[in-house]
Amino acid sequence: MTVILYGSSLGLTQVTGLNIWIQVGLCEIICTVYTRGMKAVIWTYVIQASIIFIDSIVSIIIDIADAGGISKVYETMKANNRLKFSVVSFDPSIRYTMWSIFIGVIFSSTAQYACIQTQTQRYMCVKDTKSAQKYLLKK
Repeated sequence: MTVILYGSSLGLTQVTGLNIWIQVGLCEIICTVYTRGMKAVIWTYVIQASIIFIDSIVSIIIDIADAGGISKVYETMKANNRLKFSVVSFDPSIRYTMWSIFIGVIFSSTAQYACIQTQTQRYMCVKDTKSAQKYLLKK
């Protein structure tokens, strides 16, 4: 987010000749007023997440129909040995196991919720801990 703010301010500085830090402040104020604060940002995120979810479901339905139906998809998965969902093994030569997925999700979630500034801002700007927990559960 800071890179985006700095980059847009740098471009405006070249055009207007104003000090870069004045431009950063102006961009920040204009963007906050324009989006009506973090409440609007969170609602925008909810709408975007809903669209992505609906699009994913529609894509799955279209893909299954293009493949010849759910029975054809099942037969193809069975023929290619892709129906092993709960492999509980510590063998590193197995492609996906319950443990590798579990460990991968821990690292992925930590990166998503602790390192990405836009995500951190969304749950740090709410009024209390309960609201932040509610936001994280809706994700």
